[in-house]
Amino acid sequence: MSRLKTWLTAALLAGPAISEPLACPGPGPTITVTAGTTDHAVHLCSVARAARSRLAACHMPQIAPIDIRIVTELPAQHAKCMGLYHCDTEIIEILDLAGLRRSVSPSSAFARIPPEALQDSLVAHEMVHALIHQRLGADSGPPVQNEYIAYAMQLDLMSDPARQALLAARDITAPIPPEGLNEIILLMAPDVFAIFSWHHFRQEGHGCTLIGKLLDGAPGPFPNISP
Repeated sequence: MSRLKTWLTAALLAGPAISEPLACPGPGPTITVTAGTTDHAVHLCSVARAARSRLAACHMPQIAPIDIRIVTELPAQHAKCMGLYHCDTEIIEILDLAGLRRSVSPSSAFARIPPEALQDSLVAHEMVHALIHQRLGADSGPPVQNEYIAYAMQLDLMSDPARQALLAARDITAPIPPEGLNEIILLMAPDVFAIFSWHHFRQEGHGCTLIGKLLDGAPGPFPNISP
């Protein structure tokens, strides 16, 4: 999945967005969506607003504009990703449905959910990266910590049927030991890391309370990672 700190993220490297941008209605800093159709952009505005409310309640308020673009492809160096947040431009890019169908391996737990539901969930995932960067800037913690938060909130904001289908793909149950939240699993099996993150987030005493502590600089439950 995406990493908060990316390399060579200039807009010229990005896949082309495929319609006119739509400024989502409502109060607060602007969210702009560019998608294949106006109806799709309106839908994603609704998804983004719901995500913004939930993330604000988890210590991640939006304080600057966010630009979400549905693209046909991502930069070549991120070809294995489904979405990206470009911290230098405040742009979020997410693959279109055809791109998601191409990029998701049939063996991945993410293949168990419809691409439409996956795309919606990626809005939340990438908004986490955007909002953490807005709050903390370049010194925003280790990638594994940010991906933990992003995956936890991605699953938190999924519909229950989609989340249950994803979870059913792997025989994983709580409690999750801290050693399960490591960079090797993140890089080699991001779907497993996502499920670990969700179960860990849901454990007693964790949830948004833990996220708040992490964003305030507290040590995280990540082995061999300095906060």
